[in-house]
Amino acid sequence: MEQTVQNVVLDCQAEFSTDRLKISYRISNHLSGQIYVLDVLPGYDAARTPVPNPDWAYVCLRDGSTAYVLRGIPPLPAGRQVTVQLIPLATRLAAGEKLERAFELPLPLKETSPYYLPLKPEEYQVVELRSILFGVQFLRDTVEGLRVKPAPHGPGFYQVWSKDPVAQAQTLEHQFDAQGVQLWKRKDWFSRI
Repeated sequence: MEQTVQNVVLDCQAEFSTDRLKISYRISNHLSGQIYVLDVLPGYDAARTPVPNPDWAYVCLRDGSTAYVLRGIPPLPAGRQVTVQLIPLATRLAAGEKLERAFELPLPLKETSPYYLPLKPEEYQVVELRSILFGVQFLRDTVEGLRVKPAPHGPGFYQVWSKDPVAQAQTLEHQFDAQGVQLWKRKDWFSRI
């Protein structure tokens, strides 16, 4: 199933096993200019060497029975001061190019964000899902104040900044049926979008 945002196309599928959710997706750039796909978090290995962290997603409950799985800019935590907002590493897609990725999340899903540590099992509430809404974000090369430099996390990754990346990022989304899948909803002050 495809979803298009101004000539940028998302095609994706979900595969469920007993203990894993695998989401595979392809983004096609049919614009005349470049875009920067914001779908990989920066990370570090045991030696503190910068590495990409491709198996991540921000996950939250939305509308009582939908899990929102975002590969993009995670929301800032409510009630906490954050010195630097986390912006995912970007992959540049020139006009006519495609990007294919896949990642896995453990089941049951848990609300998660890079700004929050995992909780103890009793600090979650189990919710039965009806659907999963997957989103992936990108920035156009024409957004105001865009600055780009190669990231030390590996070839093909870039660090990007702009005047207001949260407002300027565009989101491609696709919804999957998720009957029988559970999500562990956090009982703390978790920021949901």
